[in-house]
Amino acid sequence: PAAVGGPADRGCGSTFSRTHAVFEAWTTTAGQAWAEALSAVIGEAAMPVELGSVGYDGQEGLHVPQAPRLEALESAGLPFEYYRSFNTSWHNSSAFFQKYTDIPTAGLLKCSATRFAMSELTEKYLEITNDTEGVEVVAGRLVAKCHGGLEGHWWFAPSCRADPATCIPVISGGDGWGMDAFMQRAAAFSMPLALSVGTQAKYADEPQSTDMLFYWWQPDTSFIIMRPTTILFPPHDRTEWAHGQKTTDNQKVALLKRVHQSVPGATSRTTELIRNIQFTMSQIQNLLYEAVAHPSNS
Repeated sequence: PAAVGGPADRGCGSTFSRTHAVFEAWTTTAGQAWAEALSAVIGEAAMPVELGSVGYDGQEGLHVPQAPRLEALESAGLPFEYYRSFNTSWHNSSAFFQKYTDIPTAGLLKCSATRFAMSELTEKYLEITNDTEGVEVVAGRLVAKCHGGLEGHWWFAPSCRADPATCIPVISGGDGWGMDAFMQRAAAFSMPLALSVGTQAKYADEPQSTDMLFYWWQPDTSFIIMRPTTILFPPHDRTEWAHGQKTTDNQKVALLKRVHQSVPGATSRTTELIRNIQFTMSQIQNLLYEAVAHPSNS
């Protein structure tokens, strides 16, 4: 994909590019910074040409797999696509999931190696939720109060902390992608969540065999065989997020088509073809599902 931004080997003076088009360029803050840095190196004239949206936006957040979602809907009329269905004041949502104790700790990261140990995020959590029981001071730093301390693996939300067996297990990857938002939402909306972070292998494998919630982004194939659904929260509030309050939904990300600067001048038909290619999210997710479920037909 880097070749879209200029010659494949700038140092050797090559003018050949092996990559002519990129679909689903995520327009994140990091992506914008990368584009600015690239422009400074190769020059504005060599930058890729933008040809509009792919037709759908990228999204990330808390996801529920199809099996427990359908069971809750059919047996209790609970739509797990919506955050209010998890509120412990009204519903026993944990009955449709396994317990956190069903998940082996092997492969789970200690809280000390995750965002649970980041003071800035914990201080913001305390400021927004006033959940003094969910945090603690360790070595002069405010951190999330995990079960077993920073050497432990799980953080329990206020609504199930007194009885962790009623918590719904949640797993994320990296250093705890999305965990600061999940903590805030669990406290704000009385969601009985037990939060954990796994190694890449643990994060990729555990939701495949355990009825639980998990962080994910779409479109992607990692968990698509489970037909997961994004849990919807109140509409994204840009101002609140800018101040660290993340109880509203994640902002969707525009996904763009970009081509090597030589393509528009090469043929207008090629440019127009790429410009006009668009899919809906359901279409692309169905295509990805078929590719995973029936690889021989892909």
